[in-house]
Amino acid sequence: MIRIGNRLVTLGLAILVTPIFAVAPTFVNPTTATAETAAPASKLSAAQFKKLIGYAATNGKVVTVDKNVTDTLGLTTDKEEVYSPALTVKERTGEILHQMQPLPGDKGYLFGNIGPTTVQVYWADKSLVLIAAMTSVSGGPTAGMTGGKINYPTPIKDAEPAFRQELAYWAMVADSL
Repeated sequence: MIRIGNRLVTLGLAILVTPIFAVAPTFVNPTTATAETAAPASKLSAAQFKKLIGYAATNGKVVTVDKNVTDTLGLTTDKEEVYSPALTVKERTGEILHQMQPLPGDKGYLFGNIGPTTVQVYWADKSLVLIAAMTSVSGGPTAGMTGGKINYPTPIKDAEPAFRQELAYWAMVADSL
């Protein structure tokens, strides 16, 4: 059973604004294994996906996606904002948060995972075909990065395996609903 917390964080917000340890207790905890133990061949079925979308619509919280994320993905320009109900879960072990957010206007879906220093976000179309991906890294040894962050687009061919792993994680979440 998944329990909804009092608030959800936008994709990337944990890295961009709030330390992960400050928001982690407010997220749902799936009762299944972590993404690291997911079988790589596992896919998100149409039935599982439909279940997630329905659950997000009724139990998700409306959140605004971080502007740096949407701009890096090419989803927005200028002052456009993206907001819709999102579903966020925290892995039972570890520090990774996962978020799934249907986009308004039939623009597809955002999937992402938020770790202590790295955020990965994937923009998929309605058929779950990867359109764009981005990574945000916090801190680092290079000048100009220390204490800061760097956002960069991830090439589709490089992002595809991690995106499939993210979908496998969401298949496990759907099975636990």
